[in-house]
Amino acid sequence: MDGRRVVAALLLVLALVSSASVAASGASAEVPGTLSTVQVRAKDAGGATWAAPKSVNCSKVAFSANLKLVFPLIGSFTFRADSSNVKCNEATLEPATVEGVPMVEGGEKLEFTGVTAIEPAGCKVPATITTNALRLKIDHHYKNGVTTPRPWSTRRPASGETIATIKVTGCAAEGNYALKGVLAGTLKKETGVASANHEEVFNSETDEGGSLTVGGKAASFNGEINRELASGESFQTSE
Repeated sequence: MDGRRVVAALLLVLALVSSASVAASGASAEVPGTLSTVQVRAKDAGGATWAAPKSVNCSKVAFSANLKLVFPLIGSFTFRADSSNVKCNEATLEPATVEGVPMVEGGEKLEFTGVTAIEPAGCKVPATITTNALRLKIDHHYKNGVTTPRPWSTRRPASGETIATIKVTGCAAEGNYALKGVLAGTLKKETGVASANHEEVFNSETDEGGSLTVGGKAASFNGEINRELASGESFQTSE
């Protein structure tokens, strides 16, 4: 093979490698933080789609670990607080259509109780922390191009940017810390499974799907919350 053919072959290989890199970059760009919407409907146990809003109660899943909020402080210090329970105030779920896509929406204020500061040592927080009014959406999302088998939830402030303000006292890190962004979770039960109780999971994966921040730095929320209708009736989500 002469020199010109060798150069041409090398250029072809480089072009193929470059194309593959662009394709891979495009595939990986669709991450949980930029979720696409796939429809989800709320239905009763018999399969009838809801026609009106329903009141909701919630609590920490029994026997599960405490709910945990973690965010970085100045330098290498980390703030961590645990909550032994949670309830939903003014909470509803309702059928909605967003940009032509059926989904479930709602509103609530999350009230965390039994809150204690774990780190840094000596820090204190109020025993009860209540979020601002939040808007909740439940739908399926594409994760790296694949529809999630279980519905995802996202919560945003109903107005403004702040989900909740964490007041820290009694230590060098004292101050008011604004929790902002999107709190994301995923339902344990897949679509089509009717139950009176629907557990919602928050973990490192849902941290990726959301965008919680404190002071512009990523925050983490972990734990399990049980959600049920105030009427006690069974319900399900369905595509």
